[in-house]
Amino acid sequence: LALATALPAYVSSTYLSEAAGENVVGSIYALGAIITLVLLTLAPLLIRFFKLHRLMLISGLLTAVTALVLAAKPSAFWIVITFALFYALTIFLRLLSDFYLEETTDNKATGTTRGLFLTLINLGWLASPLLAAILIENGGFRLLYIVAGLLFMPLGLFVMQYQSKAGV
Repeated sequence: LALATALPAYVSSTYLSEAAGENVVGSIYALGAIITLVLLTLAPLLIRFFKLHRLMLISGLLTAVTALVLAAKPSAFWIVITFALFYALTIFLRLLSDFYLEETTDNKATGTTRGLFLTLINLGWLASPLLAAILIENGGFRLLYIVAGLLFMPLGLFVMQYQSKAGV
Protein backbone atom coordinates (compact mmCIF):
# COMPACT_ATOMS: atom_id res chain seq x y z
CA LEU A 1 0.00 0.00 0.00
CA ALA A 2 2.76 2.46 0.90
CA LEU A 3 4.80 1.77 -2.22
CA ALA A 4 1.72 1.98 -4.44
CA THR A 5 0.91 5.37 -2.95
CA ALA A 6 4.48 6.65 -2.81
CA LEU A 7 5.58 5.70 -6.34
CA PRO A 8 3.53 8.38 -8.08
CA ALA A 9 3.68 10.88 -5.20
CA TYR A 10 7.03 12.41 -6.11
CA VAL A 11 6.24 12.84 -9.79
CA SER A 12 2.51 13.39 -9.95
CA SER A 13 2.79 17.18 -10.28
CA THR A 14 4.96 16.72 -13.35
CA TYR A 15 2.51 14.17 -14.76
CA LEU A 16 -0.42 16.50 -14.13
CA SER A 17 1.29 19.52 -15.65
CA GLU A 18 2.15 17.54 -18.79
CA ALA A 19 -1.24 15.87 -19.08
CA ALA A 20 -3.70 18.53 -17.91
CA GLY A 21 -1.73 21.76 -17.96
CA GLU A 22 0.53 23.49 -15.50
CA ASN A 23 -2.11 26.06 -14.57
CA VAL A 24 -4.53 23.48 -13.09
CA VAL A 25 -2.18 21.36 -10.95
CA GLY A 26 -3.01 23.23 -7.73
CA SER A 27 -6.73 23.02 -8.47
CA ILE A 28 -6.48 19.27 -9.02
CA TYR A 29 -4.83 18.83 -5.63
CA ALA A 30 -7.46 21.10 -4.05
CA LEU A 31 -10.22 18.94 -5.55
CA GLY A 32 -8.45 15.85 -4.21
CA ALA A 33 -8.26 17.44 -0.76
CA ILE A 34 -11.99 18.24 -0.82
CA ILE A 35 -12.84 14.66 -1.80
CA THR A 36 -10.50 13.45 0.94
CA LEU A 37 -12.28 15.57 3.56
CA VAL A 38 -15.65 14.21 2.41
CA LEU A 39 -14.41 10.61 2.56
CA LEU A 40 -12.82 11.04 5.98
CA THR A 41 -15.93 12.73 7.32
CA LEU A 42 -18.14 9.95 5.96
CA ALA A 43 -15.77 7.15 7.05
CA PRO A 44 -17.78 6.04 10.13
CA LEU A 45 -21.00 5.94 8.12
CA LEU A 46 -19.34 4.11 5.21
CA ILE A 47 -17.75 1.57 7.56
CA ARG A 48 -21.10 0.86 9.22
CA PHE A 49 -22.83 0.50 5.86
CA PHE A 50 -20.24 -1.57 3.98
CA LYS A 51 -18.26 -3.06 6.90
CA LEU A 52 -14.54 -2.38 7.13
CA HIS A 53 -13.28 -5.34 5.08
CA ARG A 54 -15.68 -4.74 2.21
CA LEU A 55 -14.95 -0.99 2.24
CA MET A 56 -11.21 -1.71 2.08
CA LEU A 57 -11.76 -4.02 -0.89
CA ILE A 58 -13.92 -1.48 -2.70
CA SER A 59 -11.52 1.39 -1.97
CA GLY A 60 -8.48 -0.66 -2.98
CA LEU A 61 -10.14 -1.73 -6.22
CA LEU A 62 -11.20 1.85 -7.01
CA THR A 63 -7.69 3.09 -6.27
CA ALA A 64 -6.17 0.46 -8.57
CA VAL A 65 -8.64 1.36 -11.31
CA THR A 66 -7.91 5.08 -10.99
CA ALA A 67 -4.17 4.40 -11.24
CA LEU A 68 -4.69 2.30 -14.35
CA VAL A 69 -6.89 5.00 -15.90
CA LEU A 70 -4.12 7.52 -15.20
CA ALA A 71 -1.71 5.17 -16.97
CA ALA A 72 -3.91 5.38 -20.07
CA LYS A 73 -3.54 9.19 -19.97
CA PRO A 74 -7.13 10.04 -20.94
CA SER A 75 -8.35 13.54 -21.74
CA ALA A 76 -7.46 16.39 -19.39
CA PHE A 77 -10.97 16.36 -17.89
CA TRP A 78 -10.70 12.68 -16.94
CA ILE A 79 -7.18 13.14 -15.62
CA VAL A 80 -8.45 15.85 -13.26
CA ILE A 81 -11.31 13.70 -11.96
CA THR A 82 -9.33 10.46 -11.83
CA PHE A 83 -6.28 11.94 -10.15
CA ALA A 84 -8.39 13.73 -7.53
CA LEU A 85 -10.07 10.40 -6.74
CA PHE A 86 -6.74 8.56 -6.69
CA TYR A 87 -5.29 11.15 -4.30
CA ALA A 88 -8.30 10.98 -1.96
CA LEU A 89 -8.58 7.20 -2.04
CA THR A 90 -4.92 6.65 -1.13
CA ILE A 91 -5.37 8.78 2.00
CA PHE A 92 -8.68 7.09 2.79
CA LEU A 93 -7.02 3.67 2.48
CA ARG A 94 -4.39 4.67 5.03
CA LEU A 95 -7.16 5.48 7.50
CA LEU A 96 -8.95 2.21 6.75
CA SER A 97 -5.66 0.32 7.13
CA ASP A 98 -5.20 1.77 10.59
CA PHE A 99 -8.73 0.72 11.55
CA TYR A 100 -8.04 -2.71 10.06
CA LEU A 101 -4.90 -3.12 12.15
CA GLU A 102 -6.80 -2.09 15.25
CA GLU A 103 -9.56 -4.58 14.51
CA THR A 104 -7.36 -7.55 13.62
CA THR A 105 -4.49 -7.18 16.08
CA ASP A 106 -4.43 -8.70 19.52
CA ASN A 107 -4.18 -5.90 22.12
CA LYS A 108 -0.86 -7.27 23.41
CA ALA A 109 0.68 -7.14 19.94
CA THR A 110 -0.76 -3.80 18.80
CA GLY A 111 2.43 -1.81 19.43
CA THR A 112 4.63 -4.33 17.65
CA THR A 113 2.22 -4.63 14.73
CA ARG A 114 1.84 -0.88 14.29
CA GLY A 115 5.60 -0.42 14.57
CA LEU A 116 6.13 -2.99 11.81
CA PHE A 117 3.38 -1.39 9.74
CA LEU A 118 4.95 2.07 10.06
CA THR A 119 8.39 0.68 9.25
CA LEU A 120 7.05 -0.88 6.06
CA ILE A 121 5.34 2.40 5.14
CA ASN A 122 8.57 4.31 5.64
CA LEU A 123 10.53 1.76 3.58
CA GLY A 124 8.01 2.16 0.77
CA TRP A 125 8.40 5.93 0.82
CA LEU A 126 12.18 5.61 1.03
CA ALA A 127 12.44 3.26 -1.94
CA SER A 128 9.87 4.98 -4.14
CA PRO A 129 11.94 7.85 -5.63
CA LEU A 130 14.51 5.43 -7.03
CA LEU A 131 11.87 2.97 -8.23
CA ALA A 132 9.80 5.78 -9.76
CA ALA A 133 12.85 7.05 -11.64
CA ILE A 134 13.60 3.57 -12.98
CA LEU A 135 9.98 3.02 -14.04
CA ILE A 136 9.69 6.42 -15.74
CA GLU A 137 13.04 5.96 -17.48
CA ASN A 138 11.91 2.60 -18.88
CA GLY A 139 8.24 3.20 -19.59
CA GLY A 140 7.24 6.73 -18.73
CA PHE A 141 4.38 7.71 -16.48
CA ARG A 142 2.29 4.97 -18.04
CA LEU A 143 4.46 2.22 -16.55
CA LEU A 144 4.63 4.01 -13.21
CA TYR A 145 0.84 4.18 -12.86
CA ILE A 146 0.40 0.61 -14.11
CA VAL A 147 2.80 -0.65 -11.43
CA ALA A 148 1.14 1.54 -8.79
CA GLY A 149 -2.27 0.16 -9.76
CA LEU A 150 -1.04 -3.42 -9.66
CA LEU A 151 0.55 -2.88 -6.25
CA PHE A 152 -2.91 -2.31 -4.78
CA MET A 153 -3.93 -5.87 -5.73
CA PRO A 154 -2.15 -7.62 -2.81
CA LEU A 155 -4.22 -5.48 -0.44
CA GLY A 156 -7.37 -7.10 -1.79
CA LEU A 157 -5.92 -10.58 -1.51
CA PHE A 158 -4.79 -9.90 2.06
CA VAL A 159 -8.20 -8.58 3.12
CA MET A 160 -10.03 -11.46 1.40
CA GLN A 161 -7.74 -13.97 3.11
CA TYR A 162 -8.48 -12.44 6.51
CA GLN A 163 -12.20 -12.37 5.74
CA SER A 164 -12.24 -16.09 4.94
CA LYS A 165 -10.26 -16.94 8.09
CA ALA A 166 -12.45 -14.75 10.29
CA GLY A 167 -15.65 -15.89 8.61
CA VAL A 168 -16.62 -12.28 7.96
